[in-house]
Amino acid sequence: LASRLGCAKAAASEPSVLLWLSWRLGWECGAVLRALHQAEISWGTYPDAMGIHCNAHVNNLVVKPSGSGSPRNFLAALDFDMAFTRAGFLPEFVASHAGSAGFGLESWEGVLNFEATMGMKTVLSGDDFSSTGVENVAAPESHRVAELAIRDTMVTAYEAAFAGGIDVHPHQD
Repeated sequence: LASRLGCAKAAASEPSVLLWLSWRLGWECGAVLRALHQAEISWGTYPDAMGIHCNAHVNNLVVKPSGSGSPRNFLAALDFDMAFTRAGFLPEFVASHAGSAGFGLESWEGVLNFEATMGMKTVLSGDDFSSTGVENVAAPESHRVAELAIRDTMVTAYEAAFAGGIDVHPHQD
């Protein structure tokens, strides 16, 4: 395993294959959500019986089989059954749920902001504030520093991609 990791590190031209992969995954999460929001699509964020349901989370991205789609992306988005467009947004539905007050969901921009921050970003950081179906489990204390480095890298990459920034660790052909 050690020799294979050494080969992978050399092929990636990065100081750490694990952190490079963390960057790629965070970047792709940000790129997907940016593409949806630019197309005026909410992945599906609304108040429900459990609080605020938000489909913008990592459980709605899967690793693609090798050879499918673009070879530059590892992830594919799914679970659009609750997605809606700006035209389908119902602010009166949000107003009818008392538990959603104060989260900004009464406006289209507020829904997209919630998805970007309280949905995807907080899940990548290790929080499970919104009702996403993601249950984060803390790493053992012996691995805590590595977990923080991985999560920080994913969040940094996510923010850069979501903002339309430059991918400083692109996929190499």
